[in-house]
Amino acid sequence: MLRGRGGTTTFVLVAAVSAFLVGDALVRGDWELVLRSVGIVALVLWGIWVLLVRPSIRVDEGAITVVNVLRTVRVPWTEVAHIGMRFQIVLETRSGDEVRCWGGPTLPRPKPARRGERAVMPSAREVDVLRDAQDRHREDSTSAGAVVTRGWDVLAVAIGGASVLATLAAVLVP
Repeated sequence: MLRGRGGTTTFVLVAAVSAFLVGDALVRGDWELVLRSVGIVALVLWGIWVLLVRPSIRVDEGAITVVNVLRTVRVPWTEVAHIGMRFQIVLETRSGDEVRCWGGPTLPRPKPARRGERAVMPSAREVDVLRDAQDRHREDSTSAGAVVTRGWDVLAVAIGGASVLATLAAVLVP
């Protein structure tokens, strides 16, 4: 599984501070504050989780599965035409569609060039890993005839919906 950099640390830090603050209100016995803040804290944590932690790229024998913010795309190896890198990893399918991978690594900064030389743009090591996997699985008969499937990330949407409902209940209930 490939992931971007730094999101988990941010999530853990915000979760620890949130748990401390809600726990402090709980220990003090301020139930009204606890009930009013739990929904908002859950919504903030969900936002960080869905933007920075959840997105990923999963590789298996049959396909590449791209988990973006609220959507999941499964691209069989036989449908992958090209794996490239712009700001993020981009899969081009045989039908011409592009799948941008939010969860993959971003390009590292280019190394400074000496005077008169062109700057060399480094490539991400993860793109080479995906291309090697594509070469190994390209002619695999298990994914022959498979199609690209797109759908909602049910887990992320359900947790987000519950967080929004808890926040609305905390704000609207007197």
